[in-house]
Amino acid sequence: RCNHCVPHSVGGSCTTSVKECDEGDYVCVFVVFPQPMYSFFRRCSKRSDALIMQTSPHLNVVICETDRCN
Repeated sequence: RCNHCVPHSVGGSCTTSVKECDEGDYVCVFVVFPQPMYSFFRRCSKRSDALIMQTSPHLNVVICETDRCN
């Protein structure tokens, strides 16, 4: 289970809910876009996608594996 909060627009706000991740190799992520305009999201992600996002110099990505850790 992961916190889920995805703004509808860049820099927007969202309401955090809790989502059950799909079966398989999923993790919780907290992703921050620091520039040019601060934005973020929290959600379930395939581990492989999360690891790819983590390689981007334009994102700050936290990957975790326990309930609501993001």
